Amino acid sequence: MKKLWLLVALLLCFALPCAAEDNPAEYTSGDYQYVLLEDGTAQITDYTGKAIQLEVPSELDGYRVTSIGYHAFYGCGSLTSITLPDSVTSIEDRAFDYCLYLTSVTLPDSLVTMGNSPFSSCISLLDIQISPDHSMYATIDGALFNKAEKKLICFPSAITAEEYAVPEGTLTIADDAFSYCRTLVSITLPDSITSIGDNAFCSCDNLKNITLPDSVTSIGKYAFIHCNALENIMLPDSVTSIGHSPFYGCFFFEAVYVTLDSYAHQYCLDNDIPFRIINEWSCGECGHINHRNFCTECGAPKPQFKTSCDNCHYLFGVDEMPNFCPECGAKQ
Repeated sequence: MKKLWLLVALLLCFALPCAAEDNPAEYTSGDYQYVLLEDGTAQITDYTGKAIQLEVPSELDGYRVTSIGYHAFYGCGSLTSITLPDSVTSIEDRAFDYCLYLTSVTLPDSLVTMGNSPFSSCISLLDIQISPDHSMYATIDGALFNKAEKKLICFPSAITAEEYAVPEGTLTIADDAFSYCRTLVSITLPDSITSIGDNAFCSCDNLKNITLPDSVTSIGKYAFIHCNALENIMLPDSVTSIGHSPFYGCFFFEAVYVTLDSYAHQYCLDNDIPFRIINEWSCGECGHINHRNFCTECGAPKPQFKTSCDNCHYLFGVDEMPNFCPECGAKQ
């Protein structure tokens, strides 16, 4: 029994330092809470103040502030603008999550890394300011980009545009990039896009027109959650990965357009998502549904018609062969 107690004591001795390392000591300086990083600098972990316009200090208790931690400014209900000091080099995931009245953010020249969804649910955000000479980040038409990774990080929710074209050369739409952009009706993605992140278009209530280019290979979970105006979308053959419930809460959603035997087709089958086969057509002679260039029932040739409008990319129904687009009126 003594040996057993000795073994337990030894295990506790080893475990306690590990626990201390996993949970570093947290300090308080005014309205800020912070921890010390391995390099001796401070990471802000929480802000408890009620400031409306806030300039974050470059030092806390003599320690240089280099990092804004996960959820550090979560739900700061009074905050409308924030300026980060030139000492900050990193911003962790969701640092400003649910700052509902935040309209303006000024990022420092010193910033090197930025985590996922830094401004998620900042529904009033209108302006992200950063030096045009910044080596890592840039704003283009109001949207924040990581230049090195060619990633669109955030299109501010309060920008009142109805249409937006993602710049050519962009590779990734980041998590929550367009979340709560409620005025956007049409988004154009370039042929360079390969990845669409989690919740990328969350609650884009008026989004009706978006075409995924053949370059897209992955679509994150809940990518189009609560896009209430979205009725259909075409998923290209290039897609090889789709996250959980990408169209959850799209109340007027009718169907995903896919090609026969594609990954997207199988995903729809496995997850009970309504779909239509792009190259599916109904024979005018006998009514048989086909996927080839001729009717396998009566031999009639496949009629020539388009699957989508050249102007607005509206997707036509299986049997539609319109002379004009019912959505925008363009001749076909």
